[in-house]
Amino acid sequence: MVTDASAPAATCQTVAESSPCFALRKASRAVTQLFDEALRPSRLHSTQFTLMVALRLTGAVGVSRLAEELVTDASTLSRNLAVLERRGLVAYSTANGDRRVRRVSLTVAGNAALARALPAWEEANNRLRATVTPPESADLLARLDVLTRAAVGARRSRR
Repeated sequence: MVTDASAPAATCQTVAESSPCFALRKASRAVTQLFDEALRPSRLHSTQFTLMVALRLTGAVGVSRLAEELVTDASTLSRNLAVLERRGLVAYSTANGDRRVRRVSLTVAGNAALARALPAWEEANNRLRATVTPPESADLLARLDVLTRAAVGARRSRR
């Protein structure tokens, strides 16, 4: 006997209309596509670009600390860093000669690649920001920061 295990349409409609996760994933895909297209000549994806920006700002840093900063898990981050390492854009080193403590940083080639990609990022960013007023853009970024901190806090409270 087969039973109908379909999700209720009304509940799915509620998710589509009121879920921050649903809306953010949709917006994230659209924004990622815009930036990936702009960055294509640099041979970087937006995920790689943001990693490289974070490394430029932090300098040599442990993978766990970088994962925390980027709100991602260490295994996903390690996979993304491996791609950059194979291209010679990031390198690992030990902290104070302690082999147990590995730090990652941009290489000279990584810094150069980031510098070459910045104009494409800036052009895409300007195109996107031109669709909203400066106060709307600032408000959106502030609200996203609040939502990020709230979600991180909610995850921690479940542990």
